[in-house]
Amino acid sequence: MFEYRVVKTSENDVEVYKVVEVYFDKHSGKINGWAPTSYTTALLWEEFDDLKVTVSHIVKALEKPILLHIPEKNDALVEMQ
Repeated sequence: MFEYRVVKTSENDVEVYKVVEVYFDKHSGKINGWAPTSYTTALLWEEFDDLKVTVSHIVKALEKPILLHIPEKNDALVEMQ
């Protein structure tokens, strides 16, 4: 299962925020991984209804804690306090 979540990461030594797909274990709820490039495809739609669904996912992502990307720790994501 996946959710769109906001991830704070760094690109070219600049901190940025991205909305990306984060994959969770169905049973434990632990983060299994993420698709760091999903933000590029999440911003393109062929159908207006798809746009509305994506916007609802983004709104849900903004209501949850931001995840901090830690590349030095196997690309780990941890919730920011």
